[in-house]
Amino acid sequence: MVECPKCDREFATQKAMDQHFDAKHRTECSECDRVFTSEESMNQHYNAKHRIECSECDRKFTNEESMNQHRNAKHLRFECSECDREFKSQASRDQHRSAKHYCCMCAECGDMFKTEESMEEHYDLEHRFE
Repeated sequence: MVECPKCDREFATQKAMDQHFDAKHRTECSECDRVFTSEESMNQHYNAKHRIECSECDRKFTNEESMNQHRNAKHLRFECSECDREFKSQASRDQHRSAKHYCCMCAECGDMFKTEESMEEHYDLEHRFE
């Protein structure tokens, strides 16, 4: 008699026990179809080979969508090109730029300028003869 190492069932032949073992005790990876003799070894494989790692902090995620949500919430920053301050949203960065770095906006196209003179020069070049 051949005994199953997992559940102690006994079989008349090694072939019968192998068929039982394959059917009842082997675990297949859903990503790459590798077969493992235990759930634990399959989970170790999955975590090492198929989880997606955040390039910013090394956290791992089971799919691209959850990793992207994490990156957007924790790491995505909008940098001010004038002073290198960082903001969590583009709107807050733009509001900062308008308040701290620009004095005026072109009424025709919405472009922002640091001085009245530069805005007037822009207007003369871009919009005077429209």
